[in-house]
Amino acid sequence: MFLDNSYPQNWDFQHDPFKVGVNGGDDLRFYVRVGDSLADLRRGYMQLVGKPLIPNRKLFGLWVSEFGYDDWAELDGVSQSLQKNAFPLDGMVMDLQWFGGIRDNSDNSSMGKLAWDESHFPEPAAKLKQLAQDQHLGVMLIEESYISKGLPEHQKLHDKGFLVKQLDGQPVYLAKKPWWGKGGMLDWSNPAAGAFWHDWKRQPLVEMGVMGHWTDLGEPMDFAADGVYHGFSPGKTRHADVHNLYNLLWHRSIFDGYQRHHHAQRPFMLSRAGGAGMQRYGAGMWSGDIPARLKNLASHLNAQMQMSLSGVDYFGSDTGGFYRNSFDGKPEDYDQLYTRWFAVSALIDLPLRPHADNVCNCYQTAPDKVGDIASNRANTRLRYELIPYYYALAHRAYRQGDPIIAPVIYADEADPILRGMGAQKLIGDSLLAALETRSDSKTMRVYLPKGEWFDYHSHAWQSSKGEWLEDVPLFHDKLYRLPLYARAGAIIPLLEVGDGSVDAFGRKLGSMEKPALLKLKVFPHRQASTFTLYEDDGETTAYTQGKARTTRIRQQRDADLQHVWIEAAQGDYQGAPAQREVQLVLAEIAQVAAVLVDGKPVPAADKSGFGWQRSNSNTLSVRLPALAAKQAHHVEIRYAAQEKK
Repeated sequence: MFLDNSYPQNWDFQHDPFKVGVNGGDDLRFYVRVGDSLADLRRGYMQLVGKPLIPNRKLFGLWVSEFGYDDWAELDGVSQSLQKNAFPLDGMVMDLQWFGGIRDNSDNSSMGKLAWDESHFPEPAAKLKQLAQDQHLGVMLIEESYISKGLPEHQKLHDKGFLVKQLDGQPVYLAKKPWWGKGGMLDWSNPAAGAFWHDWKRQPLVEMGVMGHWTDLGEPMDFAADGVYHGFSPGKTRHADVHNLYNLLWHRSIFDGYQRHHHAQRPFMLSRAGGAGMQRYGAGMWSGDIPARLKNLASHLNAQMQMSLSGVDYFGSDTGGFYRNSFDGKPEDYDQLYTRWFAVSALIDLPLRPHADNVCNCYQTAPDKVGDIASNRANTRLRYELIPYYYALAHRAYRQGDPIIAPVIYADEADPILRGMGAQKLIGDSLLAALETRSDSKTMRVYLPKGEWFDYHSHAWQSSKGEWLEDVPLFHDKLYRLPLYARAGAIIPLLEVGDGSVDAFGRKLGSMEKPALLKLKVFPHRQASTFTLYEDDGETTAYTQGKARTTRIRQQRDADLQHVWIEAAQGDYQGAPAQREVQLVLAEIAQVAAVLVDGKPVPAADKSGFGWQRSNSNTLSVRLPALAAKQAHHVEIRYAAQEKK
């Protein structure tokens, strides 16, 4: 049941029948849907409110942030250090300092300029171009709805009637909470105001290469209760009418601006507030200025579960905690908290974004400077390895309304133990992540839903009737690593990640070439299984006009044979490879007798790396020269007779 009413609601389930109350509005629109499963119900809800747009592929990688970088030199120091330490990296997030910061709380604050402070960030267009070309880095900028009264922007908006007003028609003057300055606020309920602001202030930033928009304080945080708005329908002009729609209307103004300018770049907004259907505008959320405590991370995991059920797939946290001064342990123990939090975020946060209040320049935020660096690097690389899988799930969410990161109850809705379990997640249908939020544990307890599973890393097989696994280790070769399981039959597309690859496309520094390798990790099962790989150019909105490619991949274990079928790719996009190398990685312990591709024998691997080989006792790797993408291919692995399964 979806109650489409934007005023505060009260749902009381302590009565039979339950009671629902709303605190405003003259409309009571209920939408009721029935379905066979939670997945079916969510699909129906997404059909109603809108499915999520797919962000630039780079948004699936690591973005490093803090409050905030004081100049280009500080930002460069962070990004270059990460890449020097072999961390893949896709972007930098810039807080208030980019437009001048908050150096006073008067009418003359910089809040609302939405223009570069070129005394600290000179020649921004050239710098953004250099970051994109030399380091493959994108930039996301924070923006606010508050406009300091002393700025010329305030006067111009007032002259046009685009600010929230007082009862006497003058702009609202917010001065009681003056941390940001003193002044007024943009009226996002007025489409003309949103369009004017986008065209004047934001569109030039988009044109110079800004990749994302961080819409902060949009609850709104500060407001006048008696403020008068343009309103979204006749008579709906009070603050109470607009409050819960304010940030959603802000999102819409950005989306509409992209549409109006026919810009090929995909819109993406990172927001602290929103509303039902925000995802159709390209908006995601983060869980706010969260304290640096693991109990708050545990709360975030529960919030993520509810956000997923509410249709918000792009959701993350301030990894490591925003308020570092709230950490209640010894300062030297913070490294452990960061390492554990970062491992969680690397599996489920979209985007992966460390962030902290560091105006004092007394903390480290980037994962090569705080925590266990080797573990942070390994968990970053795991995230990047899985990006083709996440990206295929993003297409599925856009097309069907299925979640990217799902509550674990999706694994078996009949199992009451899984209900309300926030600390385990399904990534798509095929991967199960167990997320630890204790500070000093060396092992953890994991609930494995009914079915057959493989440990993603060791490839150890486990059958479960729905049972707890005790003492699952969290450290492997001194690296902190969370438990991750793959369903038997899972087919996971992967990105090849090494010391030289630096972004979500797998590009290397100094090269714009996007590697075309099709790498698949297969977890065999006697029952046939299928995965559809979705690909596009990763950057433009062309996918919304059907410029994308799908490749259906199937597997089945049959007696002493393992089959993998790669069907002919369907569809095209600009830059789609006509041929590509193929690498299969199989969880397998049986002795291989022969490997055939399209009926032709594949030799054992030679110095070139092509052919088949065991990388360890339970992993078989098959690397094949370039195969035509638009032709079907059949890989057949034959096992020695004594190893029949």
